[in-house]
Amino acid sequence: GRLRPGFHPADPPENMALGQKIAASLPSYRIRPRRREDSQQMADLQSQPGVFETMGTLPGLTPSLLENWYDGLDRYGHHLLVAEMLEGPDQNKAVAFANLFLHPNPRLAHKGEISLGVASAYQAMGLGRKMMEAIIRVAEDWMGLQRLELTVLSQNLAAQELYRSLGFVE
Repeated sequence: GRLRPGFHPADPPENMALGQKIAASLPSYRIRPRRREDSQQMADLQSQPGVFETMGTLPGLTPSLLENWYDGLDRYGHHLLVAEMLEGPDQNKAVAFANLFLHPNPRLAHKGEISLGVASAYQAMGLGRKMMEAIIRVAEDWMGLQRLELTVLSQNLAAQELYRSLGFVE
């Protein structure tokens, strides 16, 4: 069946503002499953200015903390995708992620939760949309989920617009 997605705005931390982004052309990339060796790049990405402010993540993420977290998620069949650049200054680097978290409670097995992050340099280029489309395909076509949820900070208007355009509702 078709997903019935929803998102829940959250209050932003104090004194956090986002700058305007200017769309540019996106270099070649591929979307692939997360690998253990991506942990350093994921920690770096989530602490970048322009990314950190848009996420509910606490400061101080380290590669080892992420690896332990990912290992715990793998038990439940979670899906974590990254976008890896194929050219340019960030060649072979993961510059975006989309996570699909599954509920271990069998009564909630029909739904999943999505999180998304895109490096500052690649925001407003359509990469977030491609990552969302890829993780939604995993949820619909492979996992048979009936509902997707996500949380978005109230000041992250660009993400809210993206999620609405993909059918998510408040």
